[in-house]
Amino acid sequence: MEKIKLLSTDFGLNDLVKRFDSYVDDLDELLSLIRRYSKETIVLTGYYNPTSNEELNALFNNLNRNVSNLCNKYDVIYIIPDEKFNNYIINKNNIYPSKEGYKNLSEKIIEKIVEIY
Repeated sequence: MEKIKLLSTDFGLNDLVKRFDSYVDDLDELLSLIRRYSKETIVLTGYYNPTSNEELNALFNNLNRNVSNLCNKYDVIYIIPDEKFNNYIINKNNIYPSKEGYKNLSEKIIEKIVEIY
């Protein structure tokens, strides 16, 4: 692995849904591997609940809490989209944000990177 100064990663909702039961364990293994080779800054983007379903809301909150704990363990910066991010969901049948939503999220990531460097 070549010397890197910053690693930013985002695992999509499709990745999460396919492997939800093992996601946190898989992420733990991945972050451990990355840290073995690099002590540089890592930024990981968290998850938002694309629905107003309270049961799913609890699930996403729990997931973000578990991933946040992993990020603390491996000294990873974790950016969780806030509740307002759901305003960028195009429609109820689509879990993906609009162009403005992606722009909002990228601005949060850039703010954090500028803060670090």
